[in-house]
Amino acid sequence: MTDRRPFSASVWERRGIVAIVLVTLVVIAVLLLAVWRPMRSRKLQHLEQIVELESRLSPYTEVPEEESLRYLVSWERNRYQRLRKRWERLQAHVRTFGKGVTLADILSTTEEGLIDYKVALYAARERIAARAAEKKVAVPADLGMSENIGAEESTETRLWQLASTTVLMDRFLETTIPEVTALEQDQPRQFVIGHTNQQALVEYPVSVEAVADYPGTLKLLEDLSSTNNFFALRRFWAERQGTTNGPVLKLRMICGAERFKSTRTEEELEEELDTPEEETEPEKNEAVGARRPEPEPEPEAPEPAEEAE
Repeated sequence: MTDRRPFSASVWERRGIVAIVLVTLVVIAVLLLAVWRPMRSRKLQHLEQIVELESRLSPYTEVPEEESLRYLVSWERNRYQRLRKRWERLQAHVRTFGKGVTLADILSTTEEGLIDYKVALYAARERIAARAAEKKVAVPADLGMSENIGAEESTETRLWQLASTTVLMDRFLETTIPEVTALEQDQPRQFVIGHTNQQALVEYPVSVEAVADYPGTLKLLEDLSSTNNFFALRRFWAERQGTTNGPVLKLRMICGAERFKSTRTEEELEEELDTPEEETEPEKNEAVGARRPEPEPEPEAPEPAEEAE
């Protein structure tokens, strides 16, 4: 067996290890001087700025409770005015019936100013039939509506369905669509405000089947999206017919007439805010002392229409 001597580093190897350790320590020291000291200096500057700002704001930190409440009331009043204007702009764009329009403005009334469902239905049928004959457009003679009202049905709902159908037929008759083959009124859809039970919007869907050409279809879709004549397009289906010279598309669609309803709370706020105030920024001694409420999210718009098929 051969003798094995324990490993011993030479003098040069030991000196190399010492040199590496020294270089590492120097690099660490340089990094500390180049990074840590500037950061500490910036931190001290920020602390000084905070102390200075606190000293400048200290005279305004204590505001009487009455002034704080006055600021909050003013802020909420201005906020309500902004939300109300946005809500009115939304209504103006997507309402089917003009602002303040009633059933008497759309349907026929009696001499006493009342609306009888059968009388209004017959009058609407005659008017639409006469206009369709003038435009040479075929439409269902009964407008898809029965003359009788069920025991559990609401007369007001039937009247608004009739009004929605007549307005929709007026839109169809203003295009080059030659024939409306079927009409059917679906159940109304109601939309409420937030988590309350207050109705904000009622939609009256009408199912329509028609035949048309491409230009007439595009003109119809454009008319249905116009202001004050808006109809929500819940369904849209188009099938190409044969290669004849006549209409080439068979259309099926569900168009919803939008009627906005004013709530009792809104009417009360209208009375309370009858004299709107100018929206101004509060003074410094109010803005700093009174805690400004957190901004709330935008008001929810009515449920968007389902995608067309």
